[in-house]
Amino acid sequence: MYPQTHDSPPPYTAIPSYNPHFSSGPTYTHSTYQSVPPPLPNRPQSNTTSTTLYVNNRTSTSSLPSIVANNNVNFTRTSDYSAAGVSAMTSASFTAVSNVVHVNNIVTHAMNGPQKINMHLEEVRKPTSKDKGKLSINQSNRMLELNESWSGRKCHLSNKNGCIIVHGSLVSNGSIELETTKGDITIDGHMVAAKDIKVKTNHGFFSVLGSSVIADTLTIEASHKPLQISSQIAVKKLLINTKHAPIFLNRISLASHMSIKAYKAPVDVSIQDITSSSAKIEIETTKAAVNVYLSRKFSGDFDIKSKNGLVTVVMDNSAFGTLLFENTKDNHKSGCFKSGKKSKNTIYIRTCNAPATLYIQ
Repeated sequence: MYPQTHDSPPPYTAIPSYNPHFSSGPTYTHSTYQSVPPPLPNRPQSNTTSTTLYVNNRTSTSSLPSIVANNNVNFTRTSDYSAAGVSAMTSASFTAVSNVVHVNNIVTHAMNGPQKINMHLEEVRKPTSKDKGKLSINQSNRMLELNESWSGRKCHLSNKNGCIIVHGSLVSNGSIELETTKGDITIDGHMVAAKDIKVKTNHGFFSVLGSSVIADTLTIEASHKPLQISSQIAVKKLLINTKHAPIFLNRISLASHMSIKAYKAPVDVSIQDITSSSAKIEIETTKAAVNVYLSRKFSGDFDIKSKNGLVTVVMDNSAFGTLLFENTKDNHKSGCFKSGKKSKNTIYIRTCNAPATLYIQ
């Protein structure tokens, strides 16, 4: 019996796909306006009221690609970004939509959270800004919401007792850092960084609704909520540490190293591509099942062990290669799978009181 697909539903509901629509940005006038974002899955609608904005039709220049601001406040640009040190699999092309306003004057009295964020965005975009290309926001006890895509040198968003929502993509030629406590992190578009992406959430979901997460190194710390990413993850290194947070990752392209350490949480990952001949894959959890799906192109050694649990290695009929075992105990399987060119890839899996299964398909 061989598995036909890796599409069987996990014990948690999959995050639905969502593409925000910016068909026409809000028109700014000399009076206050109401902006109602489109409803998002599993999230309540939010109404935000802006201060008086004075808008002109000039082109704003900064460290980002040229930004055209007009009274419709709507533009589309297509860019191609590649993460440093990652193979061709990490190249992505996509359309990012931003609603950007060049502001001459802002009435700063009695500003709420969204108004302060918008003002901060405008400041860092100014050519004379000391923090040009850098976005850093720290707040607490309310929602942190960006109503547009962002690109620049560095992005740092932190929120205590509140969620982070980005209605668009985050693209950095440096690093991206996102952190919440008791709040979800939702990116409606892509996440791309030339260096690192770091995500830390406590009692919150982390979801990316765009098609790609691309970085040199992706680091995720999560607890008490499932970590489920359906987007293509293309990285050189993937480092994940969770507590009581089940892990479901089904589209991974890896270059050199993947380390997943979970505590009392199942792990279900699909590695579609390994772009080097010496990648090291380590997966450890306790009292929970582990399912790892490897491409038939995988070639290397494996060592899988479950204390008081059953270990299984399954090779699909369509996989071309030779499967050799050094250890065939019920709770411990080790050996190698040879397919194509010789490589030094290794996969190491540990758990206890639960089954561990390696699929080669």
